[in-house]
Amino acid sequence: MAYGRQKIFILLRMCVALAIALIITYFPLHYLEFFTYDLRFRLNPFTKVSSDIKTIAVDQTTLQKFSGEPTLTAHIALLEKLLKQDPLLVYYIIDPKTLKGSKTDQLLFTETLKKFRNHILYMKELPNKGEEYKVIVGDNFPDLKYSPGYLSTDFQHFAEDSVARRALLYDQSYVYSQVKAANLINHLSDLSNYRGAFDFKTSKQIYVNYQRPGTYEPSSFEAVYDEKTLDNQFKDKIVLIGKDTKFDYQDYVKTVYDRHNFSMSNLETQANIIATLLLNNGVIRTPQAVNTAMTILFAIVVVFSVFKLTPSRAILLILSTVGAYIVISSLLFTFSGIAIGMAQPLIAVFVCYYFFIPYRLIRENKKFWELTEKNKLLTQVEELKNNFLSMMSHDLKTPLARIQGMADIALANSENFEPEQKTAIQTIRKSAEELTEFISSILDLSRVESQKIKLNLQSRDINRILEDTIKKYEYLAQQKNIEIIPELDTLFSVKIDADLMKQVFSNLIENAIKYSPTNSKILVTSEEDEGQIIVQVADQGIGITENEIRHIFTKFYRTKHVKNSPIKGSGLGLYLAKYFVELHKGQITVESLPQQGSTFTVNLPMDQSGQHQSGNVGDGSLGGRL
Repeated sequence: MAYGRQKIFILLRMCVALAIALIITYFPLHYLEFFTYDLRFRLNPFTKVSSDIKTIAVDQTTLQKFSGEPTLTAHIALLEKLLKQDPLLVYYIIDPKTLKGSKTDQLLFTETLKKFRNHILYMKELPNKGEEYKVIVGDNFPDLKYSPGYLSTDFQHFAEDSVARRALLYDQSYVYSQVKAANLINHLSDLSNYRGAFDFKTSKQIYVNYQRPGTYEPSSFEAVYDEKTLDNQFKDKIVLIGKDTKFDYQDYVKTVYDRHNFSMSNLETQANIIATLLLNNGVIRTPQAVNTAMTILFAIVVVFSVFKLTPSRAILLILSTVGAYIVISSLLFTFSGIAIGMAQPLIAVFVCYYFFIPYRLIRENKKFWELTEKNKLLTQVEELKNNFLSMMSHDLKTPLARIQGMADIALANSENFEPEQKTAIQTIRKSAEELTEFISSILDLSRVESQKIKLNLQSRDINRILEDTIKKYEYLAQQKNIEIIPELDTLFSVKIDADLMKQVFSNLIENAIKYSPTNSKILVTSEEDEGQIIVQVADQGIGITENEIRHIFTKFYRTKHVKNSPIKGSGLGLYLAKYFVELHKGQITVESLPQQGSTFTVNLPMDQSGQHQSGNVGDGSLGGRL
């Protein structure tokens, strides 16, 4: 049932993410989309230049030479000097109607321009349908025909920021002047063959692959007029003549590189358009289906991250995904001229993250509150358990001491007892001893967990403690014909709590006797090495498996073989031993192989001057076999 509900919740989250993604894709977000589009141009380090294009600009130097705009006479002189270099096309962006001159000058200008192999007069306005080749400049310039070269700006459509990103190839059967200029070289009759060409309303357009401002740096009108330019510089080239005076903002266009009024001259803009057609490297914008798919994918990634990962990993995954997408998009644009939509996927990340994060926080707060309540309850239960164990242990010690005392008195006067009676009394006494030991372990555990153990540090000889402990268990070892072999090096006295360390060594030696077979040996050694006192207790017993070694110091843990054997124990001995050793800033470890014995090693620092005087509750990593 819980698994089914979880699947339903996952499905609901995915549906919500899908709905958010689809709602976002419903809004084109042109302004943000083209902001990222422009940014990719600005970050593009490469430049692609057409060598077939040259530009001539009426600039500030020209204005100074002619004390204003060059007249028709100056333009005629310029054209005559250009004729000597035989350019492929003269593309006039300056409207001759605006140039000063007499009627004779106008006729001469017309005749001179007609001498070129090809010429185009750029016209911003569109003529009426059917009048493309009609003379519309009046009688002043007979036989000169304008060709529309309308520059499409995002004024009423797309980003609506007046930036010129697109160029028109044709509209209402008009083939635009930039296409005519490019066709003189590339001879592309089918406009659909231009890379990135797309239909918009009644027109076919293309996204211009702009180069950085200054890429098509113009020659000054004044320099060409005075023949200061290189010979044959314009031979077989498409020569564009326009203005770059920095005075009239109408001669400039806002582009992807800059949105200021004097961002790029119309002259250089036309050069970029024609170069894009010549190189056939128009920008390809991915279709909306791709943007929708990426938006949905990003929404799903955010939902997965928010609900399946920790907050830090979720943020890392989301940022990595977004970063990878931005890098891939930039590289694809730089090397392939393909512009993947970025605004909608990135907005999906933002919206989905801030939509689902509050829901996750509510869930996390609910879980935290539940865990807090459970922790309070467990703490209360633990306190009740400890109080109960402590109370019961103290209350049981007195009757057990009486039972043990009465058993001792009975055994001391057992001359007239039957053997069965004597055995029964011995069993009672032994059981009382085992129960007393168990209660003592429980009391020690209660003291540990209540942090009531305080070290009573005194300068003592470790060897003397070991000798006393070995002597204490000699009788138990003799019953199994086990030989305890002490190999104790001479040691300096160290400050330790003798009672606690005696419990540690007693536990290790008693365990070695319990779990060793008859007629075996136990080796107890001590030595000093690099400021450490090392005590080892090695037996030839049943050993411990590798999987169980990591658990033997945990509370109440007993190995499988021991649980199924008649050997008694509480599972607290090694837990307390490890705790007492670590209280002395020492360490206890074990090496063991099944059926080959175990070696317990206690490392104690010789310098106990910085020793803590009270213990902390263990972290649950302690336990034992006893």
